[in-house]
Amino acid sequence: SMTDGGTLTLTTRAHGDEVSVCIADTGHGMSAAAKAQLFTPFASSREGGSGMGLGLAISQAIVTKHGGRIQVESEPGVGSQFTVYLPLQPP
Repeated sequence: SMTDGGTLTLTTRAHGDEVSVCIADTGHGMSAAAKAQLFTPFASSREGGSGMGLGLAISQAIVTKHGGRIQVESEPGVGSQFTVYLPLQPP
């Protein structure tokens, strides 16, 4: 979330037998409690009930079914970084 503006960076890389896509922002970041619930279906950090809390849960399921994983780094007041790793060959 970058409600006050910021920088969004997208990076792709090849790592041996896998590729990664990294999405990083300079937004609000997340608390440890929010990060712990990140992939839980129907958990949402959005105010006012906007959003269903399914997007990241579904994303994680899709990535996992393709033999990949998602790594998340976040710090309140600094921003967040999501890195999706996928194998070059299907599982």
